[in-house]
Amino acid sequence: MDRVLIDLSAVADIDPLQIGRPATLSPYQHPTFGSETALETVLGAYCGLGMTGTPILKECLRFSHNPHVPLTFIGSIRKAPVRPHRDWTVALGPSVSAAAGGGGAASGGLYFWNKPPTGEIGLFGSISVVSVTNVGVSIVGQATYYFGSAPACLAGTSLVVGVDVGGKVITGGAYLIFSTSPAALIGISFALGVGASMLPVDFTVQLSKTWIKPF
Repeated sequence: MDRVLIDLSAVADIDPLQIGRPATLSPYQHPTFGSETALETVLGAYCGLGMTGTPILKECLRFSHNPHVPLTFIGSIRKAPVRPHRDWTVALGPSVSAAAGGGGAASGGLYFWNKPPTGEIGLFGSISVVSVTNVGVSIVGQATYYFGSAPACLAGTSLVVGVDVGGKVITGGAYLIFSTSPAALIGISFALGVGASMLPVDFTVQLSKTWIKPF
């Protein structure tokens, strides 16, 4: 992952607060201590088998140990400007979802917050209510880059809008992440893994609640 280029020129008038509807999410229990080590071990073993999604998972694991990538924007979203920031946060981990028009998703893993002077590493867990123009299930590896601190951007409630592309085996997607109050673009996310769906391309909206636990 040498650099990330985000082109927002085609979505200048999107209003994230007019997409989807509020939902109540169940309480979340923090993962047990040491689960981040187990997660990295499992992902490393999966990569060692050379199965679907191995290249992007290897890239994510390398990025988690050396999280630095130039980020460039083209255009802007007038109704949801990018939140000013100096810090940035990266979150890596698996995500499981199932939906038939509507459904749910859950994800978790490790995050790194570029917090002066040495940064902060911790665990995150997230549950989501999903609205999608498709029927399908998937298990993917997901990498997310937030334009700010972990408490301000990763933790809390967010609205995720994106596109999934998949078939009967391989599936993936790209997403924009918005805060809900005030509306602002706070991150981008990419996913790749395995799954099955009726349609090869769909539009998805997720209302997510995320908790973090620093080490």
